[in-house]
Amino acid sequence: MGRLAEKLKRLALPNVECVRPAGLAMSSAGRAASSSVTKRLREGLQRGIVNWGPDLARVLALPRRPKPDLDALVEELTVRLKRPEGTQKLFPYQAWVLWEAPRVGGLFGNTAVGSGKTLMGLLMPMVMPSCRRAVLFVPPSLRSQLLDHDWEFYGKHWVLPNRSGDRSFIVGRPVLHVIAYSELSSPKATELLTQLNPDLIICDEFHQLARHTSARTKRFLRYLANHSETRVTGWSGTMFSKSIKDCAHLSAVALSEFSPFPIHKNAIEEWAAALDPGECFFDAGALRRLCNDGEDVRDGFRRRLVDTEGVVATAENALGTSVVFYERPSPPVPDTVKKAHGGVRGAWVRPDGEEMVDQMQVNACARQIACGFYYRWKFPRREPEALILDWFRKRQAWNRELREKLKESRPYLDSPHLCACAARRWHEGCEVCGEKREHSCEGRPMWKALSWLEWAAIENEVYHETETVWVDDFLLKQAAVWALDQPGIVWTEHVEVGHRLAETTGLPFYGGGKAASEEILKEKGSRSIIASVKAHHEGKNLQHAFNRNLILCFPADAKVVEQLVGRTHRPGQPKDEVEAFYYTHTSELRDAFEKAKERAEFLQKVTGSAQKMCYASFVKEEV
Repeated sequence: MGRLAEKLKRLALPNVECVRPAGLAMSSAGRAASSSVTKRLREGLQRGIVNWGPDLARVLALPRRPKPDLDALVEELTVRLKRPEGTQKLFPYQAWVLWEAPRVGGLFGNTAVGSGKTLMGLLMPMVMPSCRRAVLFVPPSLRSQLLDHDWEFYGKHWVLPNRSGDRSFIVGRPVLHVIAYSELSSPKATELLTQLNPDLIICDEFHQLARHTSARTKRFLRYLANHSETRVTGWSGTMFSKSIKDCAHLSAVALSEFSPFPIHKNAIEEWAAALDPGECFFDAGALRRLCNDGEDVRDGFRRRLVDTEGVVATAENALGTSVVFYERPSPPVPDTVKKAHGGVRGAWVRPDGEEMVDQMQVNACARQIACGFYYRWKFPRREPEALILDWFRKRQAWNRELREKLKESRPYLDSPHLCACAARRWHEGCEVCGEKREHSCEGRPMWKALSWLEWAAIENEVYHETETVWVDDFLLKQAAVWALDQPGIVWTEHVEVGHRLAETTGLPFYGGGKAASEEILKEKGSRSIIASVKAHHEGKNLQHAFNRNLILCFPADAKVVEQLVGRTHRPGQPKDEVEAFYYTHTSELRDAFEKAKERAEFLQKVTGSAQKMCYASFVKEEV
């Protein structure tokens, strides 16, 4: 039983299914209650109410922490951590985090974009008592920048820990391993944390561990369940935007029973139904005990959150640079695009005649059509239609069984590749002795997957490729005019759009990969560039080169918008205004913008952290 479970047990909270010990089973009563909440949410059967429970009792009893004297902390910690020849000074937020985390033994930080998170991650092992081995998790696009540039830069000013792999070693300082979140997702990394055995885990962009079903989150939670002494600190400018369910487990692993979020699974569902953005399926009920007279429940929860020890949130925009969102005039939409969009939305049929099977496919295709193209599979070997249909059927059966297996989150069974290897060992025998048994001679698990044999027999019989089909490049023509007029960044979520626009304009497109991450930082602002949202919306300092952004396909996720605009709206921006242009020529783009704005308002209200879409100005450009 992990640290959180042990502490909850001492608090006499019975039948706890808490988030940190991922292996704990839920009681039948807990499963029934959670199922009831989920059913009510999905079907809208009956408006529920949040009742009194152990989570609310625990949260109400948490002590409230007054804001410390930040000026004094800045001076104290700067003197303590700075090298004699260093000339930098800590920001107030950095000093607050580095002071509070060792006092509490963990940290849950909701930060403003550009608040110096990189330096906090490097200094955290130096302030955490008895820290010997630490792991710093960063987004993949930031790892090389941190190791190749930031470490040397900050090392001139600050006393840093020993870097794992360096030849030099200073006795008495902890060792810091810098790991990309993608490394934790690798099939080879199922027990990476166990091998490193850190006593401190630092998570930059903590929201990268929000999704419970991902391999990285499962491995993270599994390690903490078995190593209750490990301390966790994490921060993000966008901890959550859709639901408090995105971060309740993150707060729990960082703060244990001092988390201001609920910990029981059923309570998390109920609180989310009363606090999340959009329609509230549950009445706040007992949650109103968090509020003052006449106060909204989200305001009461925000105050409880930001007054909790171990929770550090920035509350204002201190840049002195304004943000303006400009809605661009909708380009004339060609009839071919209108027809394609109507078929996708109305009949769930792609322009090539392929019928889509779920809403996710429809939404994705509609966003592609809004940019003038769509994806489809092609079968260049021209396999018989009957074979292709059989291939699809057996692929679906395997995927269904695979999804259920992944829910168990066991070592060497927490990714699709590892599950396939386990199924192969069961059906074909152990690689060492050839026998079929529960575990192989090397200790790797086996899995009696019922659908694997049929899928393995046909998997390579059908070959498919993804093909891009262009309906019309109307939007790219508009984007090209914008990009060639003045320097700025054209943001695209689709690689094909980036490449085609680069061919049209002669401007560089920065997609994924280490080379692109390095080259984009060399831009001086003398020309426009085209950038992948997925690859570069986090961690890049582009404020010295650009203050204009064109978002071709607006994200519905407020945290993506916050991070994306934060590449240019951050400390060091020399211009008085950062501009973000966007299009709304289809219902998907209009809905995405409104949803992102609604979620940003929710996030600011619940966490107290200032969001760019809340303090920005909005202008509709004239034709």
